[in-house]
Amino acid sequence: METKIVQSVRKITSIPSTVYNLEVEDNKNYFVEGILVHNSPNLIEDEAALISDESDAKAMRMVGGFTAFGTDFVTKLGNPFNRNHFLESFKDPSYHKIKVDYTRSLKEKNEYGEGRITEEFIEEMRKKPYFRVLYDCLFPESDDIDARGWTQLLSEDDIERAMAKDGEAISHIGEKRIGQDVARGGANDTVWCLRSMNYAEILAKSKQDNLTEIAAQTAFFMKENGVSAESVFIDDVGVGGGAVDPLHYEQKNVRGVNVGMAATDLSKFTNIRAEAYWRLREWIKKGGRLSKDDSWYELCKIKYKPDSKGRLRAMTKDEMRAMGIDSPDTADALMLSFVRPEHGDLAKRRALRAKKRHKQENNSSGYALRMAGF
Repeated sequence: METKIVQSVRKITSIPSTVYNLEVEDNKNYFVEGILVHNSPNLIEDEAALISDESDAKAMRMVGGFTAFGTDFVTKLGNPFNRNHFLESFKDPSYHKIKVDYTRSLKEKNEYGEGRITEEFIEEMRKKPYFRVLYDCLFPESDDIDARGWTQLLSEDDIERAMAKDGEAISHIGEKRIGQDVARGGANDTVWCLRSMNYAEILAKSKQDNLTEIAAQTAFFMKENGVSAESVFIDDVGVGGGAVDPLHYEQKNVRGVNVGMAATDLSKFTNIRAEAYWRLREWIKKGGRLSKDDSWYELCKIKYKPDSKGRLRAMTKDEMRAMGIDSPDTADALMLSFVRPEHGDLAKRRALRAKKRHKQENNSSGYALRMAGF
């Protein structure tokens, strides 16, 4: 069996002619250029919707087109995640279409043998992201997705429905949490959000860059709103850690969170940020209410798309900056209130480190908090 390596192609086999197998990850499809110098009459694209239009065009050039009556063939497989070349091929009469949705696998409807799934399972999956794509095998609506394949997490209509009306008084019900996004300087704000089972409000925004003062403000909001330290979730990446340590020194073991770490359900989400934003979305869709504040429209900036494994990933802040989108500080603060408690275990480790760094009683950060009465 002949084996050839083309750039970063992981595995290539030959039976008896060469088969070039390129693995595409996160739409980094430039590896396709490596096979442009090779002539091939046939092309198979797996998870075709996750392959960019550019890479598909390069691969099609290698094939040289195909005809329904020749020996060449092009096969595209996968879930219909994007309205791209995969949709165009699906609408092209030159292609033979085979669509297999979940109804083929239901126990009571499967004519080919024992079924794999039940109606109860399907009802549970309807609550998950991409049900329309993964189970109904339908392409996204044209208004749901942009040219780069990003889908808006929440629409302006969603925010308007959730936002309190003029003069409407909404009381918190159940456990309250504080989500805090710490500013990275410049035009960014540190934002504190208070959320309960039914309602979320913005406690404050600040351009304060003194982390000790920021920590003191957090302690004040905890006391003022009756929120325990275990129900405070603070962005712990970069400078955010500096707002966590002083609170730990004062025995307030708030939860520091790195939203870039692995999600609880890695089969559906790439990281904590994506998972928490999806939980926020579901809360809004199910009737969660927001205070009267136009800052909540920042939630419309948040977008998501599938990665190469079909998992949901949220647009990162770096990607947003590259596209000229301002930092969604308010949206991120609310998102942090949806982080699962186990993802705040990082706070315990930080607490131990903080105690070691702040053993002296006259430590300035501890002194500032004590003087403030916290």
